[in-house]
Amino acid sequence: MANVTLLEYQKLAKSKSNKLFLGLIEDLIRKWDVWSILPSRQVTGLSVKGSRWNTLPSVAFRKINAAYSATKGTTEDIEETLTMLGGEIIIDRVLTKVKDTVQNPLEVQMDMISTAMTLQMAYSLINGNQGENVDSFDGIKIRVSNMPARCTIYLDSDHDGTNTRLPVLYSSANRQEFLDAVHQAVLRTNATHLLMNETTYEGFGRIFRREGLMDTTQDQYGRTWDAIQLGSRKIPLVDVGLKNDKSTEVIPNDEDPGDGGNDATSLYAVRFDKNDGLHLLELAGTSPDPYDPLNGAEMETQPAYKRRIDWGVGLFNLSQYCICRVCGFAMVTTAT
Repeated sequence: MANVTLLEYQKLAKSKSNKLFLGLIEDLIRKWDVWSILPSRQVTGLSVKGSRWNTLPSVAFRKINAAYSATKGTTEDIEETLTMLGGEIIIDRVLTKVKDTVQNPLEVQMDMISTAMTLQMAYSLINGNQGENVDSFDGIKIRVSNMPARCTIYLDSDHDGTNTRLPVLYSSANRQEFLDAVHQAVLRTNATHLLMNETTYEGFGRIFRREGLMDTTQDQYGRTWDAIQLGSRKIPLVDVGLKNDKSTEVIPNDEDPGDGGNDATSLYAVRFDKNDGLHLLELAGTSPDPYDPLNGAEMETQPAYKRRIDWGVGLFNLSQYCICRVCGFAMVTTAT
């Protein structure tokens, strides 16, 4: 099955000289860094099944001429369901006749819908919850809560999610404790990226400067990312962005670390890959490419033209160790 990111869609749009599609894809990539790092796998159905390892078969040393005891590993079946993401744009035919506008009205609307799609995906990637919205998919926060306990690292004062937050920027000792936890999260997941909000992203810059750890890394497309150096690896830092109101962080700063304070936040170490890591599922035959359901015809009910996006998407991961949440901290300089 084909594996693509939006950067491949961008190349395809250029090769086909599809300016409208190219404009949408470039808008998506520009507005959300995750679009260009989230790997995608195309599937032909609305659900995908897989088998996840539970326990391994037993192995042992044996004596000469002795037999092994026959065992087998156990697995669990998992299933992910795709959902449809998109929207429709209706443009009055008169607006398509106006020639002295700075920007084509259709292009304006496509720019707006691409922003809305990006913000919705940003929110759903982290906070998607099928228990609250059956038409969505489970995001990273729900997925890590169903993973083994070692995939959540608490930085509150009791390190169990029951007490006051860790004020990361208050002291060098706190900064080192925070970096130790990030290092653990990366090692436990073999993470490719660290996902966080803007406040944490900026806080990393302050930590790097104070602790002499400032570094950058360049990906295969020539883009430069701020990164944390862990051994021989550089792990890019990614700000996952804002909600649809364009002001509220997708990863909030008002989580409860355990003392009822509602004054902490989280970050997520994630391994993005198309094998057993986290990746996007796409329904083959759908894409973020806007199409004309009326094939150029005017709507019957009103003098207008229509464009539609209908994209089948979901998330999938086989491994229970591809996400680790670090929580119970705040990027503040105060003592508590």
